[in-house]
Amino acid sequence: MHPDRGNRGANPWGGPINTGGAVPRQAPQPQGPWGRPDPVYPAPQQDPATERFEQPVEDYPDLPEPVRTTPALVEADGQYAALVHDYQYAADLVERAASEIVEAFIGSHRDTRPVLDSMASTRDRLQRTFQEHFGTGIYASGSGTATQPNQWIASAQDLIARLDTRRVPFTRNGREQQQREFTAETQQLLSTYDPTLREFALLEWRFMVSAGTARADAIYTAAASRAPILPLPPPPIGPYPQPVDRELVSGPGPLKIFLGQMQPRTVWFNSTAQGGHENDDHFMTLPEVAIPVVVDLDAIGSFVVTEGECLETPILNLLSALPANQLQLPVFDPEHGGNSAKFLYGLGDSADRIIGDRVKTSDRELNDLLQSTEEHITFVTQRFLQGEHSSLTEYNRAAGEVAEPYRMLLLYDFPSGFARGGHYDRDQLERLQKIIRNGPRAGVFTALVIRDKAVMADAIERRNNTFSVNTDHPLEHVTKVIRDLPWFISGGALTHHTLQRLAGQPGGIRVVEGTSGPHTHSGGAQVSAGTVSWRFEPGPLPMAPVAASLLDSVKRNLHTADDVRVTPERVAELAHAAQQSAAATFGERFVPTVARPDAPDTWWRATSERGVVGHFGRIGARQVADLILDSEVNTFGALIGGRPGSGKSVLLHAVIMSIAIEYSPSEVELFLIDFKEGVEFKQYADEGLPHARVIAIESERDFGLSVLQNVAREINRRGELFRNEGGGATNLLEYRARTRQPLKRLVLIIDEFQQLFYRDDKIAAESAEILELVLRQGRAFGIHVILASQSLAGLAALGKHVLGFIPTRIALQSAESDSRLVLGEENTDAQTLTRAGEGILNRKGGNKDANERFQAAFWDPDARGAALRLMTQRARSARMPDITTVFAGHEPADVTTVPFEALVPPSGDSRHLSVPVGLPLTLDADPLFTTLRRDAGSNLLIVDEHGGSTLSIALTSLQRQGASIELLDFAGDEDDWPAVVDELGTLDGVRVGRRRAAAPTLARLAELVNERQEMGEYRSQPVVLALAAMGRARDFDPNSYDDDALTNLLGTVLKDGPEVGVHVLCWFDRPAGINKRVSSQQLNEFGQRLVGVLNRDDSSQLIDSENAATLKAGQGICADLDRATEHRIRRFAPPPLKWFTAMRADDPQG
Repeated sequence: MHPDRGNRGANPWGGPINTGGAVPRQAPQPQGPWGRPDPVYPAPQQDPATERFEQPVEDYPDLPEPVRTTPALVEADGQYAALVHDYQYAADLVERAASEIVEAFIGSHRDTRPVLDSMASTRDRLQRTFQEHFGTGIYASGSGTATQPNQWIASAQDLIARLDTRRVPFTRNGREQQQREFTAETQQLLSTYDPTLREFALLEWRFMVSAGTARADAIYTAAASRAPILPLPPPPIGPYPQPVDRELVSGPGPLKIFLGQMQPRTVWFNSTAQGGHENDDHFMTLPEVAIPVVVDLDAIGSFVVTEGECLETPILNLLSALPANQLQLPVFDPEHGGNSAKFLYGLGDSADRIIGDRVKTSDRELNDLLQSTEEHITFVTQRFLQGEHSSLTEYNRAAGEVAEPYRMLLLYDFPSGFARGGHYDRDQLERLQKIIRNGPRAGVFTALVIRDKAVMADAIERRNNTFSVNTDHPLEHVTKVIRDLPWFISGGALTHHTLQRLAGQPGGIRVVEGTSGPHTHSGGAQVSAGTVSWRFEPGPLPMAPVAASLLDSVKRNLHTADDVRVTPERVAELAHAAQQSAAATFGERFVPTVARPDAPDTWWRATSERGVVGHFGRIGARQVADLILDSEVNTFGALIGGRPGSGKSVLLHAVIMSIAIEYSPSEVELFLIDFKEGVEFKQYADEGLPHARVIAIESERDFGLSVLQNVAREINRRGELFRNEGGGATNLLEYRARTRQPLKRLVLIIDEFQQLFYRDDKIAAESAEILELVLRQGRAFGIHVILASQSLAGLAALGKHVLGFIPTRIALQSAESDSRLVLGEENTDAQTLTRAGEGILNRKGGNKDANERFQAAFWDPDARGAALRLMTQRARSARMPDITTVFAGHEPADVTTVPFEALVPPSGDSRHLSVPVGLPLTLDADPLFTTLRRDAGSNLLIVDEHGGSTLSIALTSLQRQGASIELLDFAGDEDDWPAVVDELGTLDGVRVGRRRAAAPTLARLAELVNERQEMGEYRSQPVVLALAAMGRARDFDPNSYDDDALTNLLGTVLKDGPEVGVHVLCWFDRPAGINKRVSSQQLNEFGQRLVGVLNRDDSSQLIDSENAATLKAGQGICADLDRATEHRIRRFAPPPLKWFTAMRADDPQG
């Protein structure tokens, strides 16, 4: 035997085995030309910290530039397929070498037949001759001493000759004497026959072993010279030789992972000498090839490893190569507290999107993990595969951008954690076995890491000795779990089952496990069939720079995961196909009504008489996600929930746009209310949405309530309509059928609706009452509600029973608590969602079995704008009325949109003046007024940086009401204000003065007040003193005691003027200047206050509440301190100068 070739054990853990026969001969370490370094891991360098071998970057060959358009997994699979031929060649080389080595042994046996035949025939002649000579047979025990075959033959032939030639004595004694002599001699010779044959066979067998070993060495040397150095599979199947770049193309593809290499160890066989008198086991070294072990997860599904580190490279590669969020890794690590998964911790905050909120370590968490996995497998099987797809991978190929994520369970230190009360939990193990059996088809794979050698050794014993093991042993149920799985034991032998599974997968490599046999020589020697053992060596750990680059790639993919989009065009295609299929199923004539976003000629073809359908996304491979709003019990409204960034706005846009292009404005009317500080609905206001009755941006609770009140009135109106004109119709469909009159469906969409109820006040109570009314009764009248929110927590003012009326639930990414609130107490599936725009549609009130996962369509803002403009143009061409009211809660009101008649109330009591202060935060378009009565304190204080516009509009209105106006302007030359003052000065009855006119004007007005008081003139023409920018009126000193001081003159007008029709409108741009110009007593004479945004302290001092601190820009509060009333308003923006010009004309609208 060659010095490099010896008896290597086949123990799975790498040590020698007990063959049960002769003690195997041990081989020295490799020497000579075949002692080459490992062909796959050149120049290994040991890391003393980890005692692992890592490969230096420079030892890897340069890779060609990858194709940047094909997903990396697909590209690598094609390259791997090209390498399979080389891998199989190496395996076939080993097979041929093993067969030739075994055959070389039996072929080395010399031809012993002539010698054996000669000995046998000579023995037979000797026995016949003896029989003929003495008339009796002769036999021997075979216990003699062996001799050489030729010597034995010569001795026998000499004895035969003497028997033939010896004369028979005539006497009896002579004959007996002769017989005794020949008997002894013949028996002695025959007794050496078998020993001679046996020794001859042993000598020939030994020669066969010696010659066979020499020939095997030659065969090995020849095969080794042809053995290729095999390349590793291309990344991302195999390891990356260097850090990956940013241009790695992620995408779906075959799920192949590289775990390590299989290397042939020896071919083992037994040889036996003729007669079985001696035998020996032979362990002959085979050519040194390292064939990559590649596992196709779809084909193999689950497996066992004894070293968890070999999973790190394939997992990082898969995470970086698959689309973001397409691989989830639930990890159970009971012995090391999560440290086994530390290679994933470099993902940082992104880790929870892959491993969940944490690595599981406790028995309770294991139970939850197994339960959720079983439910997930059932969900995927029933919802996605549906008997149509053989696997999740096949489904994902059809599903495209809505592909369902794969899951790989990583169970470290199995079976740790599967014990209860000191015994292995049979139920838990059976659940795991069920997951392993059913999971792969649903894209759920399991990797069991068994580090306990005793567990593995017991499993090997139980697999190999099925009929002799103790079935009551505690590990019996553990063995059942792993018995049929491939085992990858580091440094150990690959089992027959494992090799068969690897060979049976697509692109699998078939390796030899045994040679033909047994072989029997004509001389009686026998050589058994050979058994080839293969050793598994795990792949190397990823180098630190490579691992870091892969983690960065995963994080980038997760960061850009929102780019996964379903187009509205694709959704329209699915909806069209579904409509066509439904018509065929029910035998109806197919009339297409689905609107294609890119084909305006398909718009506005649908009727809303039976309901409204919004095609908002994609479910699975071929289904469309529809929001159905009709008069049925289960489809009249929807509740939508999702955390910030979950894609709620994307979903709402998809619903709104689908309805808008499918139904004309004569079929559907939309109320769009947005309570959050955003601009989600602003584009509809800017571009125009002819269906919109109301578009509210940054809406206010007051406005939301007014919209609900408007809807409630519409319910009452339609109730009367149904009774009087519809002949008692019970729903909109019946009404339209009976009257042949169009009646729109109304869809109220409120985003962040919880803002209506965050305070337990009158607004919340009335809103809850009306919302309940609309949900209970609205569907019959074609009025539907869609409520959306980031969180449903803290809605005590609304009451859970109100939301319970809503049957359709849509949940996007949510925390567990919010998932329960949106979907149902037992339905937490929304916490498993990972992508923006990915959600769960449930049309059965949150019943978990009715969950349908979807991806919302993304309407590009530019495409949305183009569609809106086209719809607006079409509506105008059709002379459809413009019904839209736009409410922007953060923007001031545009006075030019208000008819001037609305700014001047109808003449009533001439003693009262109505001051327009802004527009209410309601659907009502009429201005809000504060009234100056002839009562003490009936003066108006304006404290607002932008109060000049309010003052100018108020004075214009008051002039039209017949008041005489004295305007003292202290603002100076600032912005456009001087031009506004000039315009006011052109109005009849308006006198404008500046700082120097203050004293005479105040003196004159104080005198007028005194005269009217003395004469009791309480019905005289009203007079208004307007003080503009009072904070800059430096001549006013509240600390002056001079009766003629300006402040004292003003005090007289403030205190005594209102009763006789002289009122003061005083504007401060900032609250800090008030105490510098008026005394606290004078300040109290302003019973009416109009303020803008203030801090809490100023708000409390001026209007006795902190509410002004909650105002948005463009808003104000008008407070009547005497009557303890307070109204929020949208203040007026500065009007253009031409507005004042129009006011002077006979036609106020110019």
